[in-house]
Amino acid sequence: MTDVAIIGGGIVGMTTALALSKITNAKVVLLDDKKSAFTDLQHPITIREQHKKLFKKIGIWSSIKDEIVAIKKLNISQKKYFGSITIDADKYNHEAIAISMPYATLYNALAKQVKDIVQNNIHIDMIESLHQNTCSITLKRSVMQAKRVIIADGAKAILSKKMGWTASTYGPTFFSVLHPITTDKWPAAYAGQRFTSSYSYGLIPHINTKRGWIIITM
Repeated sequence: MTDVAIIGGGIVGMTTALALSKITNAKVVLLDDKKSAFTDLQHPITIREQHKKLFKKIGIWSSIKDEIVAIKKLNISQKKYFGSITIDADKYNHEAIAISMPYATLYNALAKQVKDIVQNNIHIDMIESLHQNTCSITLKRSVMQAKRVIIADGAKAILSKKMGWTASTYGPTFFSVLHPITTDKWPAAYAGQRFTSSYSYGLIPHINTKRGWIIITM
């Protein structure tokens, strides 16, 4: 019997698997087919600078550090209000406010580390039932048991639909548009966010100092 079975091999599932196996020495099995289109996805993912400690512990920092851009300044403003707020990491003796990298950089670094604990390239479609009382997973032609089962296949995802699990309420729906931009005037390590009554606009820097991203959320 394995200690933990994790269903779903996205960033959340892979990070959880590595943290449990490397930090707590738990026996972990990750159920996923690892045939994701995310391996080439270049749009940015921005996370807290403190996550660097976790990345070092799970063994992926050396693989991603050269593709990371540190965000040292964040400017925040809101329509109809005078002025803006700038948060400067240097003023508080922090290395950065956040770090940003291409999604594929993080995904591929995690995938390389978890390759030894992925179970037989099992796809979620192969799971026929999940028994919560016994933590047993019925697969096509076999049964797997674990002390704990973690489901990390995403909100409103295949497994939840297949098992008939539905949420009683959902949060508000947001739509985002992300577009790359090129400019000679992008301040180094700078990000920005502006709010209106209907939208928020974000500026995310790129490792190439003349490139960046604008994201509009509505």
